[in-house]
Amino acid sequence: MGIFQLIFEISLIIAGLLLALAKLDELDGERNFFNKAAAFVTPAKTFAGFFILTGGIISLIGFATYAGIVGELIAILAGLLLVGEVVARNISSATKAVAFLTPYKIIIGLAALIMGVLLLFNIAWF
Repeated sequence: MGIFQLIFEISLIIAGLLLALAKLDELDGERNFFNKAAAFVTPAKTFAGFFILTGGIISLIGFATYAGIVGELIAILAGLLLVGEVVARNISSATKAVAFLTPYKIIIGLAALIMGVLLLFNIAWF
């Protein structure tokens, strides 16, 4: 496992945590574990988003293999949602894509979180 794959997996976990925070906080109850974890990783939000977006695209094209086709698509969607505000300021079509994906934010976040944990522990999930 290379350093880029490890950063990709950790970035997927960060993205999943940030995107699915509403649902995870609901499941957590009063412990606020996920709120504290999200507050800790929020400064890395843009970096993680750009990294998994570009990593997913590079993996999809075939230059590297970070995850399977489903994992690559989840990474691209999660990355687009995370960096949506930054990219949407400069590209108008990104605003439409982010607006289309926003209702699925929790589902994409949970999928990214699960996929990141499975890839981190090298568990074949497909």
